Amino acid sequence: MTQQIFDNTWRANGRDPLWTRPFVFLMLQNLLFWVAMNMFTTILPGYVLTIGGTAAQTGVLVGLFSYAALLFRPVSGVLLDRWDRRNVLLAGTLLATAVSFVYPFLTLLTGLMLLRFLHGLGFSAYSTASSTMAADIIPESRMSEGLGVFALANTISMAVGPSMGLALVSKGYTRLFFVISGLMVMSLALVFWIDGSGKNRYHEHQEGADHPLPGTAQPVNKFHQTTRAVVRGMLEKTALRPSAVAFFMMISVGSIMAFLPLYGQDRGFSNIGLFFTVYAIALILARFMTGRLADEHGSNVVFIPSLLLAITSTLLLAFARSEAILLLAAAFYGAGTGLAFPILSAILIRLAPPARRGAANATFFAAMDIAVGTGSIAMGLVSQYWGYTVFFLIATAIFLISLVLYLLLLGRLEHKSQERIRIEYCEPCEKTEADSLD
Repeated sequence: MTQQIFDNTWRANGRDPLWTRPFVFLMLQNLLFWVAMNMFTTILPGYVLTIGGTAAQTGVLVGLFSYAALLFRPVSGVLLDRWDRRNVLLAGTLLATAVSFVYPFLTLLTGLMLLRFLHGLGFSAYSTASSTMAADIIPESRMSEGLGVFALANTISMAVGPSMGLALVSKGYTRLFFVISGLMVMSLALVFWIDGSGKNRYHEHQEGADHPLPGTAQPVNKFHQTTRAVVRGMLEKTALRPSAVAFFMMISVGSIMAFLPLYGQDRGFSNIGLFFTVYAIALILARFMTGRLADEHGSNVVFIPSLLLAITSTLLLAFARSEAILLLAAAFYGAGTGLAFPILSAILIRLAPPARRGAANATFFAAMDIAVGTGSIAMGLVSQYWGYTVFFLIATAIFLISLVLYLLLLGRLEHKSQERIRIEYCEPCEKTEADSLD
């Protein structure tokens, strides 16, 4: 009944419904998962130092997690495009939940490396599946807005997760890890409440184009067929341009979020958790203020200013000596990076054929996995041997590269992508409505 009221309200306003039951439950599940993940990310550097590790070894652990996720992306892409997407979501959440219970019992770096590898496999399946399911549920006409709202779960988790993690450290790492495990169990339970069968009109009228013609010859060699499926599951050519832009962004973003707690200790900031809180508040406010701009006026209007804000934030962090400058940088960083990634995700979805959205997301996340893995290892060495001023100056330069790539690769695709939506989405719907009137 509630669902029907939501749908009728939005349709009465001339807009496709966004807040559907599957969307709400998927967003809640995503929130709990990311709260746990952000707690892990925040406390891991301190935990590594506690058991005798170094900043460089922290970078290796973050990198290992990302490379494990990368390894499983091809399989995730194939499974998402061929099988039930909710089952892939369930498998990834289940593995990540099981692994989280083992952390309190490992105090050796070698065991922790193995555990991070397994954790990365579960995260790979989960992250690819959740973003693909969100794209299936969100109406095409509200894709930028919807993905931005969906990503708010991650944003809120950035405000809650790091602060919770840093607060619970004083109670001991064992208790902290069990709290994280409890959050993962709740996230796992919510998977069973998500109905992944719903499709909007855009997906429905596209399905016919993806079926092979009658009498089409099928490959005989099963090995070649499987190999080709894995490759196709990993690489979707329409995703390469947004993935290239995201790659350079994530080199900076992944390493910054991993090393902020150590940066706070180095600069003498007593409560680095405030950075994450201000970051999240700025991001939420920015998304509510600009959520519909990209859908109505194009991606360039939002993406270019967002990267300029991110660049300003890393310059401030490079030379910050007071908490006031730190929090100003957090506000710029939240508004900047938080707006940029939903825009890239929306471009990715709009460029990819609907039947290849799993592969497109696998390609996109694989690029980010490589970026986080390589960036964390390299930036860990930079922080250990050259300090955090050089660390953030390098991050600034990498953001600049990402902005230039966007202008070269995607800035001029805006008109083409909007025209493709009009042809593939609006015109078939208008034709169907006209036929029904006849």
